[in-house]
Amino acid sequence: RGARTAWLQVVADNTEAMALYTKMGFEEAYRYAYWRKASA
Repeated sequence: RGARTAWLQVVADNTEAMALYTKMGFEEAYRYAYWRKASA
């Protein structure tokens, strides 16, 4: 409906999803990591 941009968030090891989105014309924009404090 007129959208020009869409952002998807996919777990990097989800190869099936990555393949599907690539086939649909999406490309990887960037990667990032979540950080948490180590448990004691």
